[in-house]
Amino acid sequence: MSNIINRFEIKAFRKHEGLSFDRLGRVNLLVGENNSGKTSVLEAIQYFCSPMDPSELIGIAHSREAERELDTPTALRWLFPKEKFIRDPEHLELAIDICAHLRESTRTVHCDFELTKTAIVSSHFATDLTDEERANLKRQDWRRTVVKLKYNYSDQVDEQISAFATGAVMLIEGQDHFTISENVHLGKIPCVVLSPVSHRIGSSQRVLLSKATIDFLKRDVVGVLQLIDEDIRGIEILEPFGRPVIYVEVAALGFVPVSTLGDGIRRVLSYAISLSEAQGGILVIDEIETAIYKDVLAKVFSWLISSSKNLDVQLVATTHSLEAIDAILGASLSSIEDLVVFQLPDREKTGLKRFSGEQLENLRFEQGWDVR
Repeated sequence: MSNIINRFEIKAFRKHEGLSFDRLGRVNLLVGENNSGKTSVLEAIQYFCSPMDPSELIGIAHSREAERELDTPTALRWLFPKEKFIRDPEHLELAIDICAHLRESTRTVHCDFELTKTAIVSSHFATDLTDEERANLKRQDWRRTVVKLKYNYSDQVDEQISAFATGAVMLIEGQDHFTISENVHLGKIPCVVLSPVSHRIGSSQRVLLSKATIDFLKRDVVGVLQLIDEDIRGIEILEPFGRPVIYVEVAALGFVPVSTLGDGIRRVLSYAISLSEAQGGILVIDEIETAIYKDVLAKVFSWLISSSKNLDVQLVATTHSLEAIDAILGASLSSIEDLVVFQLPDREKTGLKRFSGEQLENLRFEQGWDVR
């Protein structure tokens, strides 16, 4: 079965410009120094999979914040390439531009960003105000930031959606309300994104577990959890206190809230329940080794790779761990052609490097080279 994305080119997104990932595999690892832009590549893939959805772009813009520390216009601003010179600080125009070769077509997605700071009211023209109201106006900053987003999405095969563009999305500072176009689902590819802390977000875990249950994959979920703890017998969403909670059935303990178990169980659970939602699409994992004990890495990754192939899911993940690289390499030996590692440019700008599974096997097991 061919891969969903065969080539991925980031023409402009965050710090990346002109970065091309050729001949992607079924399993793709991104490695590189801190601040080399690994997470930015994952975000670019996430945006590409929902090219007409402004709520998705806003979610990506805020995804790195523990809480919403930035207003939405400012957060969005940093998704777009940095401009070297700001000629007019009151007005800014930027663009995201991404192209990918898929199974049967080539798609290009483009988003224009226009930021304008403007005075929406002036006390000088408010002649009907009292002296007190006019004094209050003078103490307020009436300059507001307005963001316009305009989406373009084209597909070389499907003429019905070629060169389609949404209307502008208006965002005023402090107001995240906007109208969703009826074409918001146009061009969407199934994509699930797991951050290093996704396994601790109960609401999303419940939704994904429900989807896996409907798709008759709960047995597989229990099976992978047993790789961590062989005493696990089952998993359910229960409401003993009037609110839904995921419980894991453990031998000799009965049903235990998943939140009371270790991060390893919860992390592996997030992998298992995400595969159902990502069928026929992309599963993106930032820091794939997070919370998983080194002695079970190989078993978990072997299951993850096998299940991804069975459910037609293409995996793209980042890692800082040499143990994780070796574990994934070991789990892929039976189908080494499915594995690709991309090393992002370092501070000396050596350029993007691609390693096939066979090359990686030689570098690691025969030469002992650290590819991170």
